[in-house]
Amino acid sequence: MPGDEIQLEISFQHTANIDRVEAVFAQENAADSQVLFSESRHDDPDHRRSPGDLTTRHLAKLCGDIEDENEHFPGIYRCVSLDVVTSGGARLAFSRLPDLTFEVLPEPVQAPTLQENPKFVEPDLW
Repeated sequence: MPGDEIQLEISFQHTANIDRVEAVFAQENAADSQVLFSESRHDDPDHRRSPGDLTTRHLAKLCGDIEDENEHFPGIYRCVSLDVVTSGGARLAFSRLPDLTFEVLPEPVQAPTLQENPKFVEPDLW
Protein backbone atom coordinates (compact mmCIF):
# COMPACT_ATOMS: atom_id res chain seq x y z
CA MET A 1 0.00 0.00 0.00
CA PRO A 2 1.21 3.60 -0.31
CA GLY A 3 4.11 4.21 2.07
CA ASP A 4 5.41 0.61 1.87
CA GLU A 5 8.90 -0.26 0.69
CA ILE A 6 9.59 -3.26 -1.55
CA GLN A 7 12.98 -4.95 -1.02
CA LEU A 8 14.60 -7.63 -3.18
CA GLU A 9 18.00 -9.30 -2.80
CA ILE A 10 19.81 -10.78 -5.82
CA SER A 11 23.01 -12.83 -5.73
CA PHE A 12 24.84 -13.35 -9.03
CA GLN A 13 28.23 -13.77 -10.70
CA HIS A 14 29.74 -11.84 -13.59
CA THR A 15 33.16 -10.95 -14.98
CA ALA A 16 32.39 -7.22 -15.45
CA ASN A 17 32.42 -4.61 -12.72
CA ILE A 18 28.78 -3.87 -11.99
CA ASP A 19 27.49 -0.37 -11.33
CA ARG A 20 23.87 -1.25 -10.58
CA VAL A 21 21.03 -3.73 -11.04
CA GLU A 22 17.64 -2.64 -12.34
CA ALA A 23 14.38 -4.58 -12.13
CA VAL A 24 11.11 -3.52 -13.74
CA PHE A 25 7.83 -4.80 -12.34
CA ALA A 26 4.69 -4.20 -14.42
CA GLN A 27 1.17 -4.43 -13.10
CA GLU A 28 -0.60 -7.40 -14.65
CA ASN A 29 -3.81 -5.51 -15.49
CA ALA A 30 -2.44 -2.07 -16.41
CA ALA A 31 0.44 -0.41 -18.24
CA ASP A 32 1.83 1.22 -15.07
CA SER A 33 5.14 -0.18 -13.80
CA GLN A 34 7.49 0.14 -10.83
CA VAL A 35 11.25 0.38 -11.34
CA LEU A 36 13.63 -0.68 -8.57
CA PHE A 37 17.28 0.46 -8.59
CA SER A 38 20.32 -0.79 -6.70
CA GLU A 39 24.06 -0.44 -6.49
CA SER A 40 25.88 -3.74 -6.50
CA ARG A 41 27.69 -4.93 -3.38
CA HIS A 42 30.40 -7.56 -3.59
CA ASP A 43 30.48 -10.59 -1.28
CA ASP A 44 34.28 -10.19 -1.10
CA PRO A 45 34.89 -6.89 0.77
CA ASP A 46 38.16 -6.33 -1.13
CA HIS A 47 36.52 -7.01 -4.53
CA ARG A 48 39.47 -9.29 -5.33
CA ARG A 49 39.28 -11.97 -7.94
CA SER A 50 41.38 -15.06 -7.51
CA PRO A 51 44.29 -15.43 -9.97
CA GLY A 52 43.08 -16.78 -13.30
CA ASP A 53 39.41 -16.31 -12.38
CA LEU A 54 37.68 -13.20 -13.76
CA THR A 55 34.35 -13.91 -12.06
CA THR A 56 33.19 -11.75 -9.17
CA ARG A 57 30.26 -12.59 -6.92
CA HIS A 58 27.80 -9.76 -6.41
CA LEU A 59 24.98 -9.22 -3.94
CA ALA A 60 22.51 -6.50 -4.90
CA LYS A 61 19.73 -5.16 -2.70
CA LEU A 62 16.95 -3.45 -4.65
CA CYS A 63 14.52 -1.09 -2.97
CA GLY A 64 11.45 0.68 -4.28
CA ASP A 65 8.81 2.79 -2.61
CA ILE A 66 5.08 2.61 -3.25
CA GLU A 67 4.34 6.32 -3.14
CA ASP A 68 0.68 6.88 -3.97
CA GLU A 69 -2.28 5.08 -5.50
CA ASN A 70 -2.39 7.46 -8.50
CA GLU A 71 1.06 6.24 -9.59
CA HIS A 72 1.04 2.63 -8.34
CA PHE A 73 -2.38 1.10 -8.68
CA PRO A 74 -3.36 -1.77 -6.37
CA GLY A 75 -2.81 -5.19 -7.91
CA ILE A 76 -0.21 -7.84 -8.70
CA TYR A 77 3.13 -6.68 -10.15
CA ARG A 78 5.35 -9.15 -12.05
CA CYS A 79 9.04 -8.84 -12.93
CA VAL A 80 9.28 -8.11 -16.66
CA SER A 81 12.94 -7.06 -16.85
CA LEU A 82 16.08 -7.71 -14.79
CA ASP A 83 19.32 -6.11 -15.99
CA VAL A 84 22.78 -5.15 -14.79
CA VAL A 85 24.52 -1.97 -15.86
CA THR A 86 28.29 -2.37 -15.98
CA SER A 87 30.77 0.26 -14.88
CA GLY A 88 31.42 0.87 -18.60
CA GLY A 89 27.72 1.60 -19.18
CA ALA A 90 26.66 -1.62 -20.95
CA ARG A 91 23.16 -2.89 -20.11
CA LEU A 92 23.02 -6.70 -19.89
CA ALA A 93 19.89 -8.76 -19.28
CA PHE A 94 20.14 -11.75 -16.95
CA SER A 95 20.24 -15.12 -18.73
CA ARG A 96 17.01 -16.15 -16.99
CA LEU A 97 14.14 -13.95 -15.82
CA PRO A 98 12.96 -15.13 -12.37
CA ASP A 99 9.24 -15.46 -11.64
CA LEU A 100 8.92 -12.67 -9.07
CA THR A 101 5.69 -10.95 -8.03
CA PHE A 102 4.46 -8.64 -5.31
CA GLU A 103 1.06 -7.16 -4.54
CA VAL A 104 0.21 -3.51 -3.94
CA LEU A 105 -2.75 -3.32 -1.58
CA PRO A 106 -5.22 -0.44 -1.60
CA GLU A 107 -4.81 2.06 1.19
CA PRO A 108 -7.29 1.37 4.04
CA VAL A 109 -10.18 3.81 4.28
CA GLN A 110 -11.65 2.82 7.66
CA ALA A 111 -11.46 5.32 10.51
CA PRO A 112 -8.50 5.08 12.91
CA THR A 113 -9.13 3.77 16.44
CA LEU A 114 -8.02 5.71 19.53
CA GLN A 115 -5.86 3.67 21.90
CA GLU A 116 -6.58 5.99 24.85
CA ASN A 117 -8.45 9.22 25.49
CA PRO A 118 -6.69 12.35 24.19
CA LYS A 119 -5.25 14.65 26.86
CA PHE A 120 -3.91 18.17 26.95
CA VAL A 121 -0.20 18.62 27.66
CA GLU A 122 1.96 21.60 28.47
CA PRO A 123 3.37 23.19 25.28
CA ASP A 124 7.00 22.74 26.39
CA LEU A 125 6.48 18.98 26.91
CA TRP A 126 6.03 18.26 23.21
